[in-house]
Amino acid sequence: MDLTFGIEITQLFKSAAQTGIYVISTNLLYPVIIILLGLLAWSFIEVGGFFTEWRARHSDFWLVENGALKAKGSMEANDFANVAVILKKFCSNRFHYFFINNLSEFQDDFHNKDLMHLRVEKLLQECDAEIIKKLEKSRFVAKAGPMFGLMGTLIPMGPALAGLAQGDVKTLSDNLIIAFGTTVVGLMAGVSGYMVAMIRDRWYAKDMSDIEYISEILF
Repeated sequence: MDLTFGIEITQLFKSAAQTGIYVISTNLLYPVIIILLGLLAWSFIEVGGFFTEWRARHSDFWLVENGALKAKGSMEANDFANVAVILKKFCSNRFHYFFINNLSEFQDDFHNKDLMHLRVEKLLQECDAEIIKKLEKSRFVAKAGPMFGLMGTLIPMGPALAGLAQGDVKTLSDNLIIAFGTTVVGLMAGVSGYMVAMIRDRWYAKDMSDIEYISEILF
């Protein structure tokens, strides 16, 4: 009697668990699809921003060095107000401008070498933090896209298998269309995000190298 009761309780718990998991997972399908569409739109925005940035960039090291040397000459002549103006003429990349704009706020203290060494070190750390912040968006899309794509693939498989067991071909085909479609959308978003993050990572590493070189020349 006790054994039969135990088996019944086990079966009841198993059935309740299966029903609960099924209800939760199926109710997640549409939120997952909405998130996937949002990630895809976000990836398109990132790709558009990437091409806009690519068109505006130049990475001529000798031009950057020439600008830094001219700015150094301006500093030695105590023409501190002209340092940022000169640097901007020879730089075009966004983090170059970030560094130069922030550096210009300290122009009244350029004569104080010890203080400027500390401020430049802090400014380099802020540049690095801004780069990480900029890359986080495309890196998130690169990782989250395939994850949500996998969720969108697995969730409809339950109803699809149930339809297969009952001989309901329409339910099977409808759910498989959703499953494979979400996979494609997730991978598309992920690939776009990964491409943008990979190339920007190389760009910004070069920018940081240029900024550190400018800092060494100036201070």
